[in-house]
Amino acid sequence: MRIKQNSSYDIIVIGGGPSGCAAAIAAAESGMKTLLIEASFSLGGMATNGLVASFAPFGDGEKRLSRGIAERFCRASNRVTYNTNEEDIGWLTLSPEDYKRICDTLVRESGADVLFGTQIADAEVTDKTVTAIIGANKGGLCRFEARVFIDCTGDGDLAAFAGAPFEMGEEDGEVQAASLCFIITGINPDTFQLR
Repeated sequence: MRIKQNSSYDIIVIGGGPSGCAAAIAAAESGMKTLLIEASFSLGGMATNGLVASFAPFGDGEKRLSRGIAERFCRASNRVTYNTNEEDIGWLTLSPEDYKRICDTLVRESGADVLFGTQIADAEVTDKTVTAIIGANKGGLCRFEARVFIDCTGDGDLAAFAGAPFEMGEEDGEVQAASLCFIITGINPDTFQLR
C-alpha cells in the first residue's frame, strides 16, 4: 500500500460543516498552521450539501446571543438572503449556494488550508492520542500529522477510527429517520406563503 506523506500541521479539522469551519477559522486566526479536510467538494455541511436551509435563532427574541465567528456567519448570511437584514436574530434562512461561498470566503480569509474530496480512512494512535490520520482521495492515500485533531465529521469518524467508545441510536439501535430536503423555485414569496 502506497501512502503519500503530506505536510504536518498544528491543527487539523476533519469535516467542513458549520462547526468545522468555525474551528478552522478560530485555529488559523490564533496563529496555528491549520488544515480543514472536507469529504465533499464544498463547505457548509448539511446546510449546503444537505439543503438544510435554516438555522435556529441567534438570539432570544430581543438581543443577539451569538458573537464571534457565529455572528460573522450570521451577518454574512443575512446580507445575501431574501427579506432579511444583517441585524436579524430570528431563524436564519440560508441560500445553500450563497452559504457555500460565505463558508469558503471566511475560511480562506482566516489563512486555513482546505482539502476537498478527502475522506478520513484511518487514525494512528499512540498512548490514546491521535498522532496522524490517513485520508483517501483521487490522489490515493495520504498521511497527515498534527499536534491537535478536531473531529467535526458529524458522525464522529475520527473518534471511531481512534478507538473511542461510542453509542449509536437508542437502546435497541434505532436511529432517527432520514428526511429529504428540496428546493422549489419560481415562486414569488410575497404572494405565496405556507402557513
